Amino acid sequence: MCIVDFENVVFTSREWNQLKDLCAVLSPFSEATELTEGEKSVTISMVVPTVLDLNTHLIEMEESRGQCRPIAKALRQSLLKRFSGIFVKTKMAKKNEREEPFGHDVYFIAAMLDPQFGLSWVDLDVSNSNIENATLQNQFREDLKRTLRDTLLAEVETMVDAETLQNLAAGTAGTDSPKDSPPSKCPRIFARYQAHRNHHQSALNASISRQRCFLRHLNNNLYLKTVHLDNMVGKLLILVCVMLLVSFSDAEGRGRKPSCGKMVGHFGCPEYYKAVCGSDGKTYSNECELCLHIQKCKNMLIVNDDRCGGAES
Repeated sequence: MCIVDFENVVFTSREWNQLKDLCAVLSPFSEATELTEGEKSVTISMVVPTVLDLNTHLIEMEESRGQCRPIAKALRQSLLKRFSGIFVKTKMAKKNEREEPFGHDVYFIAAMLDPQFGLSWVDLDVSNSNIENATLQNQFREDLKRTLRDTLLAEVETMVDAETLQNLAAGTAGTDSPKDSPPSKCPRIFARYQAHRNHHQSALNASISRQRCFLRHLNNNLYLKTVHLDNMVGKLLILVCVMLLVSFSDAEGRGRKPSCGKMVGHFGCPEYYKAVCGSDGKTYSNECELCLHIQKCKNMLIVNDDRCGGAES
């Protein structure tokens, strides 16, 4: 584009759309390259989630980007071939007799142990193309999660067994010589360093133990204070609720104001009966009659929308 012969090149709208689609297809590959090329950070846990995410992206591009469908399809086929072990392990591809690349359990264990991934990539990017029912698809994912957890547990049990055997062997070898004497293969000149390391480690363990006791005591105090504050807040809430109920009951006991705004200045009321009980203890035929009486007695409320206990107006 920077060559003199191409300075005046003008793209058509179709060519611009093709370039946009091509950028949409290839941009996740640039991000994946930046994530996995770290030289000073561990990136093995990103292999499985990144490959599966790229596969999902290419499937979406095949369906939505018609002009770049051949490129997306070719990239997906290359991804399935280059990382076939991942797709075979997740049961998204059939297993071949030869050893598949990236099919070792270490890639899946690393992804499961990484807090930012766990097993979330199974729900997001693993699917069986032969299953169309959503319920069966979810069951397929749950079965895969169970298989991966079993793989992780089996690997942990293997490591624990090996470590236990190693500790037992070391303990048996140390019973033949006194504790104070240096090991037979260790020069005596280094025995002081070994003793110094042991003493330093014992002091460090004692310091850690004291710090743990202090933190436990602090945690207990904070818990007690939190419980006390919770009790105080609960009591305050109950008190506020009681005050609201009392004020609401008082408001109901005092009654309500009549709607006399439209009746001011009237000298007569319609002859219909809808009794109301005034705060003076008298029953009025309707609210208008009470409003006429208010012109003489200003402090009047409606206590009840009915007769006053059988009293007559």
